[in-house]
Amino acid sequence: MFRTDVHMGDNGKLKATVDQNSIDTRKPLPKVEATNLLTSSAHGESWLQKGGENDALRSLSRAQGEIAGSFARLTEWRGKQSPHLTQAQHLDTVAREYERNTRAHANRVDMATEHANAELKNLDAQARQAVGWTEDNAQELRSVVRSMDPGERSEFIGQAIENGDGSALGPVLSGHPALSGLTGEQQQAYQRAYKAKHTPKLLATEDAIKEAKGKVRAAFVEFMEAGDTVTAKEVREQYEQEAQEAAEARQRAAGVGDPTDRWDMFTS
Repeated sequence: MFRTDVHMGDNGKLKATVDQNSIDTRKPLPKVEATNLLTSSAHGESWLQKGGENDALRSLSRAQGEIAGSFARLTEWRGKQSPHLTQAQHLDTVAREYERNTRAHANRVDMATEHANAELKNLDAQARQAVGWTEDNAQELRSVVRSMDPGERSEFIGQAIENGDGSALGPVLSGHPALSGLTGEQQQAYQRAYKAKHTPKLLATEDAIKEAKGKVRAAFVEFMEAGDTVTAKEVREQYEQEAQEAAEARQRAAGVGDPTDRWDMFTS
């Protein structure tokens, strides 16, 4: 009798034949790589040290920490496949959970960003109040400043910053910079200069929030982009193709086995 459970090996000895369809054959998975925005949840501590205790900073810190935490958990889970599931089933489950986490993080990041933007406006308003910011007679003052030569203009604005003269700073540092003969970079530099002189703590908080907001957005984008690797998209697509091919083969086999088809062949 011909045996299918053994075959002759290369060394001339009998070896057991392994039926690949009878076991969970696992395909190699892609290596997961990430920056410390996804591998560390400690960024928030640095932001709070730079900017001080602030609700917007805490909200951004939590958002980054949750992104990093879920990335770590999902990556660990991918490598711990249950023996009761095939690799295809396991990866499909991981992919569904990754998608759920992505949607949740999108909501958290949006909320934290809105909170941060509102706080930035609040900090700017406090800094303006500290120097008695006003935009009265703005058109006339901008015209005068614009007519100055660059050296005079720089000296005028520098003196206004030194004295905390909000009635001069307001017209010059608000509105389009060209109205006062400035470039956008110059206007931004002067805005930082008066805050550094008169409200340094508020400026430190503002800088920390801006840094945190950018890093949180970057962490979320990296989390999304890592999804295909963590969930082994290419491997899942291979399994899907194999499943489709198996389904088509089964349909063809069912058609060939129809006795009506054979009878029609002989009677036609």
